Amino acid sequence: MAARKTPTMKKLGRRFPIAAATLGERGNIGCINTAGYLVQGTDATADLQCVGKIIDTVDNTEGADGALYAEVECGEAYGWTNGTGADEVTIADVGGTAYIAGPGTVARVATGGRSPAGEIYQVAPEGVFVLPTLRD
Repeated sequence: MAARKTPTMKKLGRRFPIAAATLGERGNIGCINTAGYLVQGTDATADLQCVGKIIDTVDNTEGADGALYAEVECGEAYGWTNGTGADEVTIADVGGTAYIAGPGTVARVATGGRSPAGEIYQVAPEGVFVLPTLRD
């Protein structure tokens, strides 16, 4: 039997094709849109699936869907910027759902059709730590 070279993927890293006309910036929330392409988290977009944190900036602003790939760190709790006012996540919200309010910001409320970022794991001075969770 011939030896096989089997490609491997980092346990906490996944590569996703990027949507057309998209800039995926390092450290921001990485989401999959309904077509299956990676985009940054945005406010008032109800159909995104949060998958983790974008590892390196990839500029596909001039490219077609899937022209470039970006690596996303998955499987950990990520510290995002906390919302303000009615959007502010507090320790009373731990265990609940955080919602995407911007490329690196989460909120406690789903106003405006926001997509879920995941489960609120911890609220700390560094930010709101969220575990991305897959939807049913």
